[in-house]
Amino acid sequence: MTNTEITFPVLGLKEGDSNVYVFSDHIGIVSKGGEKFYNKLWIVDSNGNTFFLTNTKLKGKAPLKYSLKYFQTMYELDLTFERNGIISLDELNQKIYNHISAYEKKWISLGTVEMMKEAMDKCTSYKDLIKLFR
Repeated sequence: MTNTEITFPVLGLKEGDSNVYVFSDHIGIVSKGGEKFYNKLWIVDSNGNTFFLTNTKLKGKAPLKYSLKYFQTMYELDLTFERNGIISLDELNQKIYNHISAYEKKWISLGTVEMMKEAMDKCTSYKDLIKLFR
């Protein structure tokens, strides 16, 4: 649960973390102690709205379907995001490119960074670009 309207899917980046995270239909479901995962999380939704996570609070147990999906008790977080405006598709493309370029060794199994940039440049919507990393 969040304090603001977010359109899924959502792409997330974290400073000091090589991954590009995609949240398809929910955000804020964690295993015990997983709250720290959300530290320094920056996200962009399918409409280009950008947000920075400012606070996490354990809300309680998540719906049973998540515990069944992950074979463990899952918890729901109450997330507070600060909206940072809108990023253009070209700016987002460049931000992701810079991020994966900084961690090129992690991404090499998918091809060169230049090959990934070519695939990213073909995306014509935020949703297409986000789904590329799913």
